[in-house]
Amino acid sequence: MSDTLHCILTHKSFEYPRDICFDYDDVCCFAQKKIKTNLPFKKYKLEGYDDRLVGEYSLWQYILDNDKTHDWFVLHHYRRFLVNQYHTLCTAQPIVTNCSLLQQTIASHSVKLAQILKAILSPQDFNSLNSINVLTPYNMMSIHRSVLSEWCKFMKFYIDKIFDILGTRDYDTLLDQIKSDSTFTSNVMPNGQINESKNCDPAYQVRIVAFLSERLNTLWWLNREHYIGEVKLLENDKKHSLQPKETLL
Repeated sequence: MSDTLHCILTHKSFEYPRDICFDYDDVCCFAQKKIKTNLPFKKYKLEGYDDRLVGEYSLWQYILDNDKTHDWFVLHHYRRFLVNQYHTLCTAQPIVTNCSLLQQTIASHSVKLAQILKAILSPQDFNSLNSINVLTPYNMMSIHRSVLSEWCKFMKFYIDKIFDILGTRDYDTLLDQIKSDSTFTSNVMPNGQINESKNCDPAYQVRIVAFLSERLNTLWWLNREHYIGEVKLLENDKKHSLQPKETLL
């Protein structure tokens, strides 16, 4: 048994790619429903949080609570793999946008997400989002247990605040709200520009908490020393654009 657990987060049947090597570290596939896989499989559930809404946080906290064997953890997605330096703090390579991260959030999602960030963050942290033009995406990391504990506490604090503002933790209730609010389903931005690359599908935009968690993750790593890992993409098509056309809102 090694001291590093590679966790692959998936929501569908998944075949381990033979061309990706994790040396002799442990690899386990995690999903919230039974799937077919050629890897050891673990069905997981974090009480009080819906993975469809909060994304990777639910798995990170579940692992922290339930795995007492490993000191280091690496999170991959079934279609993205983090090529990292072992036993080092490492994140996915930041994505550079051609506007501020706050403007990108509004362009790709909604001005309401920016309003939520303003409500939960300190003025200094909120201003940071309006001055940087990078996003540390996917919440994929190589991380030591002690640091992961700090990260999860940080995330939980803000995620609970976001749910309080949204007024629900229920996926279907929030999805109904998104469907009835044209702010989320329109690609017309506050300044009247059209963002043709915006995914307006309510089933995509309902992931408000997960989207905000990526912004929070960016803040978390902003002033911490860590390595940058390459993300090996197994699919050619990216499902959402992180570099919209210039938007000066």
